[in-house]
Amino acid sequence: MSKINKKLVGGSLVLLATFGIFNLLNFIFQSSMARMLSISDYAILATLYSIIYFLGIFSESIQTIITKFVSTENNKGRLKDIIDRSVKKGSKISFLVFLVYLILAIPGAYLLKIAYPLMALNGLIIFSAFILPINRGALQGTKRFNSLGLNLVVESFGKLLFAMLLVWLGWRVYGPIIAT
Repeated sequence: MSKINKKLVGGSLVLLATFGIFNLLNFIFQSSMARMLSISDYAILATLYSIIYFLGIFSESIQTIITKFVSTENNKGRLKDIIDRSVKKGSKISFLVFLVYLILAIPGAYLLKIAYPLMALNGLIIFSAFILPINRGALQGTKRFNSLGLNLVVESFGKLLFAMLLVWLGWRVYGPIIAT
């Protein structure tokens, strides 16, 4: 087996393990929030998370595209340029999408019976949905699977820890949204 294939198989095993841990931590997060929040607060959280999951469509697409471009580039200077230009574009697009979201959140908050400040706070996820997959795609494209897996696990563990702490302190639905 060639060196590249060994590295790819090894990286795949690392990602398999870390995705499993990531998903387990997210399961514990959802279970914890279901136990710690009231029924109505958990329903609000589930509704806000459905919006976040919709934004995940953009994240997955961006990460796949960046992975493709980074994996075919050997020049480190060009790699940095690809990442820098992508972050700048991602920042501009996420700002515009966030403004549109804030406008749409006004009737959305009324229809869903969710406080507008909570809807607006949830909209901040847009920035991570457009910028975070750039770095993850770069890690994946350069076959830095350990770093990518560690990134996912630390993110998920931090979200779980901070959400539980903030809910315990009485921040209700704001806790898990801020932690996210």
